[in-house]
Amino acid sequence: RGRPHRVDVLALEQPAEIREFLLETSYLEEFNDDFCREVLGAEKDWPSLINLVLQNNLFVLPVGEDGQWIRYHHLFRDFLQDRFERERPQEKGAVLQKLTGLYAKKGDWEKAYAICSRLKDSLAVANLIERAGTDLVKTGRVVTLADWIDDLPGELLANRYTLISLRRSEERRVGKECRSR
Repeated sequence: RGRPHRVDVLALEQPAEIREFLLETSYLEEFNDDFCREVLGAEKDWPSLINLVLQNNLFVLPVGEDGQWIRYHHLFRDFLQDRFERERPQEKGAVLQKLTGLYAKKGDWEKAYAICSRLKDSLAVANLIERAGTDLVKTGRVVTLADWIDDLPGELLANRYTLISLRRSEERRVGKECRSR
């Protein structure tokens, strides 16, 4: 691998508690202490850990109107995720499943889909699309829905009547647009 980069050294030099925090939160696109508690559990002092990371200027940026949420610089986040996958490959799926469920519960289907897709589990993705389908149709996001369905393996669609029906709703919409021209 050669000489370590500044990011490697910076992350590895952190106290164990901070290093642990960085790895655990690496899959959270944006987060605050409440979000950490919701996704990762209540057993840690999330506000203090977030403050330490901010004080140490560990490649975090405050986001949101009040600046109470933070996110990692994308290169640092990529580094942390890579490190997490190498050190704890068995935990990655659980974190991504939890995030998928959380975003789905909130109706943030695009984030839920993006995270669920990282699981490399077509069945989980199909189940998510079925849950999201009606909401996506109602809100006019049928092209997104159709793209998601089209990305599924064909054999998975064979007996998934809800997905077939949702896909046809997009085809009907396109047909109506063509006829109205």
